[in-house]
Amino acid sequence: MKRKHTFRIAFLACANYRVDRREAVLDVHRKAASHISRLISDLQVDLSTVSNVPASDDELAAGVKELARASPDALILQYAGWTQDQTVLKIVQSFECPVMLWATSDLLVDGISKLVSHVGYMEASSFLKKMHKPFLRFYGGPDAVSDAELRAFIVAAKALAQIRHLRFGWIGQGYGSEGILDTQFCEDVVEKKVGVRFVKIDLEEVFKRYQSALAVPVPAACQTFRSLRVETQDLRQWLPGDIRAVDDSVRIVQVLEDIAAEHELAGLSLSCFPEFKKNDVPCPCLAISAMNQSDLPASCEGDVLSGISMYILSRLSGYPATMMDVFAYDEDHSTMELCHCGSAAPMLADPHTVVEYKTRCKSPNHRAGVTVEFPLWPGHVSFFKMDTLGEGCKLFYYKGEVITPACELRGSRATIRPDTPVKALIEKLLDHGVSHHQVLSLGDVTREVKYFAELAGLELVCL
Repeated sequence: MKRKHTFRIAFLACANYRVDRREAVLDVHRKAASHISRLISDLQVDLSTVSNVPASDDELAAGVKELARASPDALILQYAGWTQDQTVLKIVQSFECPVMLWATSDLLVDGISKLVSHVGYMEASSFLKKMHKPFLRFYGGPDAVSDAELRAFIVAAKALAQIRHLRFGWIGQGYGSEGILDTQFCEDVVEKKVGVRFVKIDLEEVFKRYQSALAVPVPAACQTFRSLRVETQDLRQWLPGDIRAVDDSVRIVQVLEDIAAEHELAGLSLSCFPEFKKNDVPCPCLAISAMNQSDLPASCEGDVLSGISMYILSRLSGYPATMMDVFAYDEDHSTMELCHCGSAAPMLADPHTVVEYKTRCKSPNHRAGVTVEFPLWPGHVSFFKMDTLGEGCKLFYYKGEVITPACELRGSRATIRPDTPVKALIEKLLDHGVSHHQVLSLGDVTREVKYFAELAGLELVCL
């Protein structure tokens, strides 16, 4: 497998070298660096810190070189220079990565803030804006607010770096599955605006590998199911009358995981319905569920943009994402019922219910497939969708709450109370032409989505 990109973030503390009490400033910067290190310890990033309160232009140049050796994907710049200072100019000319401009006012000398020059802070913001550099800014802290801002910036910058290294599998011919009209998109726009590299794979490769796999017995203890915490033998006990469906679904899991590994994919979209049924291949719901559970976002029905949206959202939320259809809505209670076939990651399931494994498309003339079915975990939920409209690319976002009881439907399902009144939300989705698959994940990632859109230079529409 291709080695995964290591996300690197650098913290550069800098101040004008004419500032009073240089050692006191350095001490504040060291404390800030230590605070950042503790704050992001769970985000799986490499952090480099450079305390740069230079005493000369030579020291400034040395600090920039030290930063270059870290080769950062994002930079937190604690800036405290005057308008004559060249620190920001040197840095933005040396690096293309996103910048978080963080100003604090911890250090007081004779009752006046000496750590921050408001003129310099404004100058730096204006300069970065005019240079069209991706950057964010905030003032204050360290405190709970600044902690949330810093974490959101790092999460968003990391997601942006990941998607720009993304090899995404487009498995199937054309756009979407047969009869699904709104999954079409402009491939060139997505590649240009986001940086995704598409790997196109013919469905025949999947079908041929599946036919070859039929000659090989499926082991009872199948390593493939570690991500689902269930083995083949467990599924056989769960579905004693559908042993063939279990074994066939296991084969599809293995085929798709092999393809993903061989093509070095970090996400994929699969045209499944009705193509699989027409070729007497079981539905791949179990396989898609397993890949989503094991951090390889996968969408079905040939919806490539939903798959990419799932990839981004899972990186912003820290949970797997899934896609669902709006089945119905209740204006009086401002709720809507969502469901899909049964391919979501069990990590999203309500912990007070049992994840069920069932069969779908079962008939004497067709191979059935195993689905993974459950109601969603109650609590905050975020919806995120990338769509291409003409030559543009927009991000759509709204949030709400999963409530109980969940709707009595099959597959992955949820009753949602959106923050926006449900009828108004549906009207907005229709007005903007957002495609019908709703991509969602657990938690409220409003700040992370906003930062991602700003850093990526994409228009964000909050519904």
